[in-house]
Amino acid sequence: MMRFPGVDAAVFISSGVADSNITWLSGFDTDCCCLIVPARGSPIMILGEIEAERASGFFKGNMIPTKDYWKDILKCISEYEVIGIDESQLSVFSLGQLKSSGRSFVDISRHCQQARAVKNANEISTMAKACSIGDQIITECISSFGQFKRESDVLKFLQDKTSDRGLECSFRPIVASGRNASMPHHRTANALLTRGFCIIDFGIRYRNYCSDITRTIFLGKPNEAENRLYQLLLSAQQETISNSHSGSRYLELQAFCRQRLGQESSQFIHGLGHLLGIDVHEAFDKHELVLRPGMVMTIEPGIYYPGKTGLRIEDDILITANGPKLLTQVPRELICVPL
Repeated sequence: MMRFPGVDAAVFISSGVADSNITWLSGFDTDCCCLIVPARGSPIMILGEIEAERASGFFKGNMIPTKDYWKDILKCISEYEVIGIDESQLSVFSLGQLKSSGRSFVDISRHCQQARAVKNANEISTMAKACSIGDQIITECISSFGQFKRESDVLKFLQDKTSDRGLECSFRPIVASGRNASMPHHRTANALLTRGFCIIDFGIRYRNYCSDITRTIFLGKPNEAENRLYQLLLSAQQETISNSHSGSRYLELQAFCRQRLGQESSQFIHGLGHLLGIDVHEAFDKHELVLRPGMVMTIEPGIYYPGKTGLRIEDDILITANGPKLLTQVPRELICVPL
């Protein structure tokens, strides 16, 4: 298990909200657990008795099933002077409980972010499989589109097909048609599917790792201007992917994509993409991010006209020493579905 420099131990706590660092380090996904990673010796996991048997299938260190969660945590950390914590993951309550121990604490969130950003071979293989499964489901969804009447029908299809495989969506899918497509984070409900661009943003979680893909289809027959807008976005996305090399800076790639969109760049109202892993949005500093081999990120430019329409194309790419590798393989040409 990874060790953390400059501290006697690193402590990660899920208390009502899961800390994905615990999943990253141990493979165990839970919302009530404490993982202690000392500089020397075996890691320690403190968790409720109800979770102990399930955790034993993942965690091979010292396990402490407990009836008094915080009492045992404070007892275990009392032997360490300097403790590393990821402040970005801790609740205010948990931070207060830890600091009541009188120990010294160091924020290691930056170290965690940087370490998690570069995936090992096993993580890459898992994420490639997640993308492959996600591709299958969204492809089946698009080919079945004629049977849907409402956005909620599409949402249910995606969720059901994911559940049928014994998996979960990595986030609540977005299905946004007509004027709803102008909102990047539209909350899919019971609206009728209407003519125009329809954004489908979907991902699955496989063995704790996420995929994230967006395809925009057209309901009805697009006119020349609508076709031209889609081709502009597709070209900008593909050229940006091609320029995503080891050593590329995130903000420079984003600027390149905006330049390729020309006057439509003013309607590109969110970031170029995000790192992907155990969290569908892995933490990173956009001002400092330089791509390195092993990173997995999304490239997802969009164009949005408030109250009118919107479109987005998103793919997951792996940065390698030899250039970017597409992990999502669903065709990107504009698919038109008769209304």
